[in-house]
Amino acid sequence: MFRVFSKFNALFIRPKIRGAIGEYQSQLIGNVKHDILALHERFKQQYGNSEAHLMAQLRDLPSVSGAIIWVRQIERQLDSYMKKVEDVLGKDWTLHLEGQKLKTEGDNFRKKLDARPIFESWLHDVIKRKISIAGRLFGICRNRTIGNFMELSINFDPQVIALFKEVRNLTWLNYQIPHAISNVSKEAKRVYPYAVSLMESVRSLAQTSRIIDEMSGVSILLSGYQKDVQDLVSKGVPLKWESFIHSYDLQMRQGPLLTNGASDRSAPFTRSESKHVQFVREFAAAVLTLQNKTAALVESNDAVQRAIEELRTCPYDKSTLRKRLDSIQTAVDQLNLENYTNLGYWVGGMNDMIESIMIERVQKAMHVWMESFLSFQPGSPIQNSTRNDESKNSDETDI
Repeated sequence: MFRVFSKFNALFIRPKIRGAIGEYQSQLIGNVKHDILALHERFKQQYGNSEAHLMAQLRDLPSVSGAIIWVRQIERQLDSYMKKVEDVLGKDWTLHLEGQKLKTEGDNFRKKLDARPIFESWLHDVIKRKISIAGRLFGICRNRTIGNFMELSINFDPQVIALFKEVRNLTWLNYQIPHAISNVSKEAKRVYPYAVSLMESVRSLAQTSRIIDEMSGVSILLSGYQKDVQDLVSKGVPLKWESFIHSYDLQMRQGPLLTNGASDRSAPFTRSESKHVQFVREFAAAVLTLQNKTAALVESNDAVQRAIEELRTCPYDKSTLRKRLDSIQTAVDQLNLENYTNLGYWVGGMNDMIESIMIERVQKAMHVWMESFLSFQPGSPIQNSTRNDESKNSDETDI
């Protein structure tokens, strides 16, 4: 219906047409009023309580930019509703009584949709905080969830990450960002990949360390991989974020020189990573290796412990016992192939355990055999059967 009114509204000046469409105009204007009222209620809920806020979080959209985009969406919807009023009442819709009322309400509502105060509030907050990228890479913090124990952490302000995301989105929204804040944002953008990688590595390291603490019996096998990670942490302690700001992931080396001392542009360039980027990659690789080795060790240790427990209760049979021992040997061979340290020491302790289990099983078997032997009585069916066999053999010999 709105489309029809929009197409033929030039004819509304004719008295007969104006009288014919009056009823439909009132109905459509009522629909527009209802839509504007719903838009008012949506705005009153505020951005933080809206579905748009949840969707913005899923899309990694920062809060200030998300709020400005949300306000602009409401403003565009308001403009579309006002355009519908024009379609229904014609180009002179502001001269109509209903049109004047709707225009007044729309103008008052549009004043509330000014996103400039949101931007200025954010700008004042950023200037007040004096956000900068400085300090050492690593820090020590207390983890309350595990009893206030000390844990390794990354000394990086999350507000820096939020800053560069806000500046990026606000620039797309055509806001003028001060030069000082823009520079900090550019530095944050350059450091951001390294910071995220280090945060993820430290988080994985903390989770893996807790798993290792829970498997104290075999944690000695991981000491070599743990030492590799600890050496890298010691290497990274003196590093600072200022070094990363001026480092690039790939750096161009100067090409070979010509006889006159100028660089040979025709020669291919070689690329090399800075030592800071190399450290981030090496640390991530070392933590990932420790994590994978820990997961593999947990699986192998479960198989070994399960086989050892079955040795205590399985049938006292050669093939059954051999099957359990072979599964243990297979797990040990796999650990040996994967280069676990202190494997000989751990295998020695496991051999002592298996030996004690087998001695216990033999002792129990001997005890059962002795009880059966001592409980044997003359005249029992077994003894009579033996005597009958002996007499039969004697008769056959005589024949």
